[in-house]
Amino acid sequence: MKPKIEWIDYGIAFTVEDKGTRWIQINKALLEYPDLYKIALEHEMGHIKRNGYLSNILYDIMSSWKLSNLKFLKFHIKNPRSLLASMPIYKENGKIVYNISSITMWLMLLIAIGVSVWVNI
Repeated sequence: MKPKIEWIDYGIAFTVEDKGTRWIQINKALLEYPDLYKIALEHEMGHIKRNGYLSNILYDIMSSWKLSNLKFLKFHIKNPRSLLASMPIYKENGKIVYNISSITMWLMLLIAIGVSVWVNI
């Protein structure tokens, strides 16, 4: 069964869960970029198939190379609100939203930088 898709005008794509129901939010501007839309949708479908925080974080880490390319950079430049996907905390509809995956990724990056600085001191 395919999950419901909700169109948004920020970020790239998110898998949302509420009361046991999962659906995908995807930036409607991606419809103008069919190849990027396909990559983003396939990535989010991977999240729909996984259960648990750790499983989804590992999936993000292992599949992030597919999302990092010049086409996505061009998409971000033309659609600056898409950069919210990498923000750990942002405001949406008047509410503060915490992106746990992004918080984890930023913490891992800061720890890696801290360790590399410490090792080189």
